Amino acid sequence: MIDFNKYNFVVEHYGVEQCSPNHSFGLGVKTSYLIVFILEGTGIFEVNNQAHQLNRNDSFLVPPHKIHKYTADKDDPWKYAWISFSVDDFEDDFAQLHNVDFLRKVKNISMIERHVSRLRRNENFEKSKYKTVREDSLVKLFISEMLSEDHAIVLPQKIVNADKIKEYIENNYFMELIVDEIAERFNYNRSYMCRLFKSVHGKSPKDFIIDYKIQMACKLFLESDLSVDNVSNSVGYKDSFNFSKMFKKRIGLPPQEYKKYIEKTLKQYF
Repeated sequence: MIDFNKYNFVVEHYGVEQCSPNHSFGLGVKTSYLIVFILEGTGIFEVNNQAHQLNRNDSFLVPPHKIHKYTADKDDPWKYAWISFSVDDFEDDFAQLHNVDFLRKVKNISMIERHVSRLRRNENFEKSKYKTVREDSLVKLFISEMLSEDHAIVLPQKIVNADKIKEYIENNYFMELIVDEIAERFNYNRSYMCRLFKSVHGKSPKDFIIDYKIQMACKLFLESDLSVDNVSNSVGYKDSFNFSKMFKKRIGLPPQEYKKYIEKTLKQYF
């Protein structure tokens, strides 16, 4: 992970260009960080005495003072977008963005074009401290979006569906949640929903509801001085006797004793 709080990025230049055949730079170096994205066409990027043919969705990333060369193809010259920026002490974190050949694939090429558009809109701020702050934020946003592609996972649909049910329970734990009603809300047969949920989260919806309510009750006992009845109501149990029974079954103590235990423990430290 990159700690962006350590850095203050300054945009040097950026843009989009449709290159002419055989248009090239180098061999040479740049004095700032350079990231180039291939939007269309093809060309050659050379670094460390190796040549790489690049196409749409490829990119090359060059740190300051690194000797390199890039050349558009003579028959299908590339169109590319680029951004160049300066920042102190960024070498190690910059290396997270590319492989050993200073290359990376970009899955979402439209993100690059949107980012260039943001930078263009930023020109409206002219030379002011707000423009500088926005440029720093835009580079950080841009790099974080690049990194997020490395962690993007396409989840199986059953996981997505089970997580929606889990999220609903967690967001509504203070209500009297009924499994049949949840199944109806998500247009599932009760039996199918229970099998789906358990296959992903390891327990039935009913057990998850109870466990989550008791977890939140414990949090309330720790962070407030609410009575047992108040906590019971707060986690969706209208019947405090049923709440006490479930609490003891999960925690091993009746809620009143647990409340006293928490109060006694806290007094030892505060």
